[in-house]
Parts: sequence; structure tokens; C-alpha cells
Amino acid sequence: METQNEFLKSIDRQTKLLTSKQITLILAFAGVYVLWGSTYFAIKILVHSVPVFLMAAARFLIAGSIMLVWGKLSNQVLPDKTQIKNAAISGFILLVLGNGTMLFANNYISSSGVIAVVVAITPLWMVLLQWLWNKGTQPT
Repeated sequence: METQNEFLKSIDRQTKLLTSKQITLILAFAGVYVLWGSTYFAIKILVHSVPVFLMAAARFLIAGSIMLVWGKLSNQVLPDKTQIKNAAISGFILLVLGNGTMLFANNYISSSGVIAVVVAITPLWMVLLQWLWNKGTQPT
């Protein structure tokens, strides 16, 4: 009986207190949801006053510069030529083709929420396309 009471008390304490890691995780998710979600709203507003690809270029140039400075200040090794070449290829595919077409579509779709949902379900599209590509092999 004594052990059962101790066990119940320990569970009660664990459920009442969030650890700092749990709080950090919750805040990180909230930050991602708010910042990432507001991106589409900001794009919808800016697309009427700034050319789409100029807006995207400025956005990623600023982000890349911040990451470069952050990496330099934290003594990270700079990428070599092969890594830069590979990053440029994948960056072109992801940013110009993927993000660029989404930005361009913002001119013609009235709701930024629709675009956010389409982008959010991209993993589902990838699973479905892979399933079709493999001729019906069940996704795992």
C-alpha cells in the first residue's frame, strides 16, 4: 500500500510540473507555427507591392547572411566548393522552383491560408507520388 501511494504521488508531481525541456519544446513549436504561418500572410501582403522574385531573393539573402555570420561567430567551418555547388543546386530547386512558384501563385489565389495548407500537405503528396511511382507498393 505504501509503495502504491508513493507511486501515485510521484505521478502526480510529474504531471503537474513541466520540465524546462518540455517548455522549450512547446515554445519552439509555437514559434514555428506562428512565424511560419505568418510568412504566407506577409507574402500575400507584399506580393502586391514588391516583385515576387525580388522579395524572395531579399528574404533568403538576409537569412543566409544571418546564418553565415552566426556560423562564423560560433566557429563553424565554412563549406567547401563542392558543398557550395550542391547547396546551390538544391537551393535552386527548392527556392526558385518550389518557393518561387508558390510566390507566383500568390498573385492569383485570394487566400494565403489555402497556400499554407497546400504547402503543409507536401509530405502527403510525396508519399502518394512515391506510392504511384512504385506501382502500388504500400508506403511504410
